[in-house]
Amino acid sequence: MNTVRVIINGVEYSLKGEEREEYLHKVASYVDKKLIEIKENNNKLSTSSAAVLTAVNIADELFKIKNELGELLNKVEEIYNDDKRIKEENISLKKQLSHLENYNVELTEKIKKSNNNEYILRLEGDIKKLNEQITIMGEESKKYLQEIQMLKEENKAIKMKNQSYNSEIINLKKDILEKEIELTKERKMRNPLKKADDI
Repeated sequence: MNTVRVIINGVEYSLKGEEREEYLHKVASYVDKKLIEIKENNNKLSTSSAAVLTAVNIADELFKIKNELGELLNKVEEIYNDDKRIKEENISLKKQLSHLENYNVELTEKIKKSNNNEYILRLEGDIKKLNEQITIMGEESKKYLQEIQMLKEENKAIKMKNQSYNSEIINLKKDILEKEIELTKERKMRNPLKKADDI
């Protein structure tokens, strides 16, 4: 466990945590910055009132990030479902395409073996239609593959954003904890019955 000395609102504190010292300094610096902003906006606030408002602002940020994270998770689920549906449709199209290609080969063989011109013309017409269907289905299959790729890229971007939000949530939770510590120390400092060593 790391222990670092930090200054928040001009008061020195000892922070302990499993995180690296740089991270603990970053958390303290963030809390200090927020507290200074609150006090600059209203210089009549007491330290405890400014600390409470800072904690409220940090909690507000936390809840907003959690809401955005929830929306992102819902979007990830939608993308996953769309991706699954498109893959299933693509598999179905490939099966149909394979069936049509086999049927096309079968008809071609029949034409080669047949001497009946009318029958040959009819089979050639069927083959032409089949080739058109094969072309259309091939294009649809390519389109589905492109959609799958786009969904994968979008899902990757959302996962990265999700990781960023999770990191921010951890930071905000630590900020709120620091505010609670600061308020507790402020109350103890104002209570003349408590010794300085108890703080």
